[in-house]
Amino acid sequence: MRIRRDGLVLLLAAVIVAGALVDEATARRPRPRFVATVGGKRFKGWRRATRGAYSTTSFTVGASTRPRRGLLRTIAVSCAGLDLRAVALPVMPTAGFCSGIYQEQNLRTGLLKTWGSLGMEVTVSAFDGTRVVGTVRGVIQPGDPADAPVSLEEGAFAMMLLDVGV
Repeated sequence: MRIRRDGLVLLLAAVIVAGALVDEATARRPRPRFVATVGGKRFKGWRRATRGAYSTTSFTVGASTRPRRGLLRTIAVSCAGLDLRAVALPVMPTAGFCSGIYQEQNLRTGLLKTWGSLGMEVTVSAFDGTRVVGTVRGVIQPGDPADAPVSLEEGAFAMMLLDVGV
């Protein structure tokens, strides 16, 4: 089957235009991230397990690491009493309204250690209605008195927030 030169030019032009439209429509979204230094160790959230939620009264960001050597680590930070859409950014919520939870689970033995406390220092530098960017730091107290407190330093997050309404 022979294609005429005019038809080939039109076909090539259609492919180029369609390629440009597909490129814009499927533009890559920024990847979610949550990184920090937790207890002196590097914490890098697994992209599949980095999530956040937003309501008009609070927001939560969190992540889990990939299981390494049978250990799964998870961080979640939640701030109450703040509507991100109604404040000027950057904003630093009152530390008493921000809580942090850190967990280490040994997948081989099933042992779960949990730390949790109020007083996390969170700064939200950007929020466009769906994506939040900010930093976090603080000391998280152990659930078991035999464990030492864990410091969360140099924490940075950037992720999409699921709007849960309310």
